[in-house]
Amino acid sequence: RSFGKFILKFGERYGEDCDSKTTPCKTNNDCTDHRFCSEGYCEDACSSECGNNFCYVKDHIATCFCDPWQRFFKLGCYEQFGFRWPPYRGEAKQYKVEEIKVNWTMAATLCLRRQGRLASLSSSLENDMAKTVISNSGHPNMFWTSGTNGFQQNRWTWVSTKLPLNFTDWNPGHPEVSNVAGAEQCLELQTSGWNAANCGELKYPLCEYYKVPKR
Repeated sequence: RSFGKFILKFGERYGEDCDSKTTPCKTNNDCTDHRFCSEGYCEDACSSECGNNFCYVKDHIATCFCDPWQRFFKLGCYEQFGFRWPPYRGEAKQYKVEEIKVNWTMAATLCLRRQGRLASLSSSLENDMAKTVISNSGHPNMFWTSGTNGFQQNRWTWVSTKLPLNFTDWNPGHPEVSNVAGAEQCLELQTSGWNAANCGELKYPLCEYYKVPKR
């Protein structure tokens, strides 16, 4: 069922053509609101990660809603993170790696469900902070941030803040200017720097939160 720009879907049963790749695209805007552009074709934003829970989609971003008796059921069904959002004066940003590998769209969703946002790295200081967090996480060196050029080709922005990448730390050879739509349109953080990666790949989300600093 549709509610304005929202598309409500249930579990894995959300349409006969959910797995088909028939509509070509260059950016998310070439797809209907409940789909996103991946490897040149529109794919359904909802994922089986929602299990038998509801999947809510707006502007190409999916959110899983839990059964009230299944608070910890897969993606989006975790207990809410304890920090307030949006930040208030005097609060400090912190980064946290979430313990599940998902695609970029679901990474953005997971951070929102934990009362945070997918990470933005707007300065050298924030970039160094984030690298320290991922280095100490014990996970392989592949982490999603909110950087993407999926909404405007060859123009990278932080989807969490809707601001351009004024600070960058690209690894050599990245980002490539590609004519393959949807190929490498999402920003992956490594300890060596940034890579442009396929948005459909499974990586650990790096979320950002704010907390009141200790006095």
